[in-house]
Amino acid sequence: MTTGTRTDPLPNRTTKTEPKVWAATGGGTAGYVVASVILWALDAYVFTPGTEGDMPWQITGAVQLACTAGLAWLAGRRARHQYRAAEVPLPLADDSGNERLAGPQ
Repeated sequence: MTTGTRTDPLPNRTTKTEPKVWAATGGGTAGYVVASVILWALDAYVFTPGTEGDMPWQITGAVQLACTAGLAWLAGRRARHQYRAAEVPLPLADDSGNERLAGPQ
């Protein structure tokens, strides 16, 4: 085995997508919707009211990034962790070339 490589002991397993991944994906989508509403309000009422489309691009990017990343992180953080039955540690090779099991021994 080459140093630093990992092999999957169960290459043909079928697993469902984890709840945290689903939640973070939904949180990112919701963040984009929230960012759109915030940007509309800022453009309509803060940056020269009555003139549409004069929002500075730096503010647009920062608001979209903050809302999307923030809600994706929050949704992923709040979602349940998926526990797997009988996880098998993957073998690793140490510097001397000897294989050992990953994790606490």
